[in-house]
Amino acid sequence: MVQSYAVLVFPLAAFVDFISQKKWLLHLTVPIVLFLIWLNVFQTWQTHEPYLFEAENMTEAYYWRVFGKTKHILGDRFLLDMDTDFKGERKEVVKILIEDFENLKDTTNLTSDFAQSGQYAIYVSPSKEFSHTTSIDKTPEIASKKWIRIKGSFYIFCKIWDIWKMPQLSLRIENNNNNKIVDIKALKPGRVLEGGQWKDVWMDVDLSNYEYDGLKIYLFSNEKSHPMYMDDLEVEIYND
Repeated sequence: MVQSYAVLVFPLAAFVDFISQKKWLLHLTVPIVLFLIWLNVFQTWQTHEPYLFEAENMTEAYYWRVFGKTKHILGDRFLLDMDTDFKGERKEVVKILIEDFENLKDTTNLTSDFAQSGQYAIYVSPSKEFSHTTSIDKTPEIASKKWIRIKGSFYIFCKIWDIWKMPQLSLRIENNNNNKIVDIKALKPGRVLEGGQWKDVWMDVDLSNYEYDGLKIYLFSNEKSHPMYMDDLEVEIYND
């Protein structure tokens, strides 16, 4: 390994000698090198101090969201799950669903152990892979809007740090005419949840580029995941 690094000294020395003979190139190169040195040091600090930089779990959207930042903003970390989110003023907002899970006929997928309001909530656990599913048919009203927001209150017992143990809030976009799943959007509420308290979490999805006729909302877990509860589901559609 040391010998490999030693070999790189020769092309580096040749490069330094080359640019030192051309002042215009030297003036161009030095600021770039200084910027890259600063960026390396700063992002190393981001990784260890405010835990903003995800060295092993980075996405393009999240990278640019936290570029140059020193503090967390609630929701930014969901860009590690989603490729887009909505940042702006929502227009023509219409609430199309409010579900507190109190009036479902099938209570086998509900729990009364923890609930934000009323008696019941939905949940997933290591032994329960999927929660109750809420289905929404595409209507002319939904088709007239570009974005959909899915919001719920979530509860976990303790803070989860391992991303592979975080259950997901999922939106499945379907085209039943073609009998296929168009796409699945999912985020992990555990990225911002603290143990022992309910917190509102939402996901915004741009539906404008999809050919679909139905949506399904549910929680997904696996055998390694921690239990997670969701109550007071709300769905809104809107334009930007």
